[in-house]
Amino acid sequence: MTANDSYTLWDIFNAGWFSVLMGSLIGILGITLAIIFHFRARQIARLYYLVGDNLLIWPKEDRHDDGLEIRCDGIVVPRVTSTSFGIWNSGTTTIQGQSIVDSDRLRLVLTKGGQILRATITSFTRDVNGCSIKIVDGDACELHFDFLDPGDGFSVQIVHSSSMKSLEPIGTIMGLPQSVMPFKLNPIGRFFDFVIFAVPVLFGLLFLGTSIYLSLSLAFPWKLIPMLVLFISIAGPIVMLVYTPDATTPPKIRGVPTEIAADPVLRGFR
Repeated sequence: MTANDSYTLWDIFNAGWFSVLMGSLIGILGITLAIIFHFRARQIARLYYLVGDNLLIWPKEDRHDDGLEIRCDGIVVPRVTSTSFGIWNSGTTTIQGQSIVDSDRLRLVLTKGGQILRATITSFTRDVNGCSIKIVDGDACELHFDFLDPGDGFSVQIVHSSSMKSLEPIGTIMGLPQSVMPFKLNPIGRFFDFVIFAVPVLFGLLFLGTSIYLSLSLAFPWKLIPMLVLFISIAGPIVMLVYTPDATTPPKIRGVPTEIAADPVLRGFR
């Protein structure tokens, strides 16, 4: 083939670089799928929680000397704090409510003193989970659920008279050595978010350059194929820019159920 001859699509398929490229892509895809299926097949019992505080009323110390009193449900308190607590099954197997040890029930306790004034369920993923909360002591309340399938959870609001960052979960659940663990954003997840964003951009630029080159080199009608790829490379980002989610839709947090992530206090979790 001379420099003046036009390439055909068959010439590209028979090129050595094309075989190496396709083989590499298929190999990477196979390894990625194997890793994903391996981790999905593992049976993991894991219970995560998010907690966030909102100080409602906290007068200055000198105002108490003026005879100022804060009352909540008729009780005089030094301050009123609202704490949101979300808990969910982030594992791959069901957690039964019967697995909670009776002698060490799953409960939320004020570790810095104070009194729980009110405790309510604010959201849940499914009503059949049977989630409930009950104040058992002045500084503690118990969490109950019938079962939590993977992804199931619920959130509660605790109004109390203690300071911020004073509510902690305690209890023992059979099969969960650490019972309830605090949720933390996974830096690897952030890296994958970047990869998911960057890879389409890089491939888009690659397709863009390849399409322009092939459109000038291939003979008709094969040149229509890279021209179509070129159109998709340009139209795709435009469609993504035009599409905007509903402003009323709460932002999502990777690994957190939507019903729990919808709480603005929990979105600023500590």
